[in-house]
Amino acid sequence: MRNASLLAVLSLSLACQRADQREPNAAADSSRIAALRHLPSPAPAAGASSAAALDPGLDSTCADAMRIVRAALELPLQRDSETTFAAPRDGLAPWHGCRITASSAGVPRDPAHPVMPDGLLQSAFLAAGWKDDFNYGADGIDGTELGMRKKGVLCHLAIRYQGLEIPDDPSIDSPPEKLLKAFPYSLVVSCTRNPTAAPA
Repeated sequence: MRNASLLAVLSLSLACQRADQREPNAAADSSRIAALRHLPSPAPAAGASSAAALDPGLDSTCADAMRIVRAALELPLQRDSETTFAAPRDGLAPWHGCRITASSAGVPRDPAHPVMPDGLLQSAFLAAGWKDDFNYGADGIDGTELGMRKKGVLCHLAIRYQGLEIPDDPSIDSPPEKLLKAFPYSLVVSCTRNPTAAPA
């Protein structure tokens, strides 16, 4: 009986010692958890792309441009979620605005259609009250670029023909339209407000 009582006392003593050893650790853990809860959120990594919201005027004009392109070309369009992106021309600072992309690949085209996609787009934008900005227009062997402005917003439209073999003859500025109509094209529409030159 005496031995049983002694064992009970020893067991109780050991249990108390273990509880005392655990309590400081538990308190420390609680302090660390509380501190972690108050840590600031990590900052975005350097060079991360921005998806800041557009001002209502710019966003509305971007939506207008998207409607015009969809009606003129009858192609599925995609508007990028990113609102800050590389400018479509060298020497310009990154643009803050919207970017719309499309492709005619896999979409049946009528080779007898008298108007090229750049002509369709230009006519559609002008009819909707936009103005030409010839500083951003260009014609090349593999595509065409247009600049259109409205309400202080510039949209740069770039058409590139895919699979077109560029001739080595420097006297050929651009292939005939009949040839271009046989190739699918991609379209990128980049819009921003008051583009500026890139910092020196």
